[in-house]
Amino acid sequence: MNQAQISTCLLAGLVQLEDSGDVVMTHSNLKALADQLGSLLVKEWGAEFFDEPPYGVMVENCIQSCTSILQRKFSMDEAEARSAVSRFLREIGADTTRR
Repeated sequence: MNQAQISTCLLAGLVQLEDSGDVVMTHSNLKALADQLGSLLVKEWGAEFFDEPPYGVMVENCIQSCTSILQRKFSMDEAEARSAVSRFLREIGADTTRR
């Protein structure tokens, strides 16, 4: 299960809880809340690894977190923000080793 799938499941669960009356949501953007919760889950899961989390897990989490930040701070749509983050990571990756 990847970051987007986790966020989608969390969003569906949050909406279901709110619709049932079990939880009252005051957050203005439930998708952003689900994304933040998903990021916390991935970071916690990654902390279970002895040396370091798998590179792919951390990169995807970084992309998702940075995408959300660009969307909030610069009013970018998700595709545009994700493209900018991916382009930035490719550029620094060209000059930097994993170490």
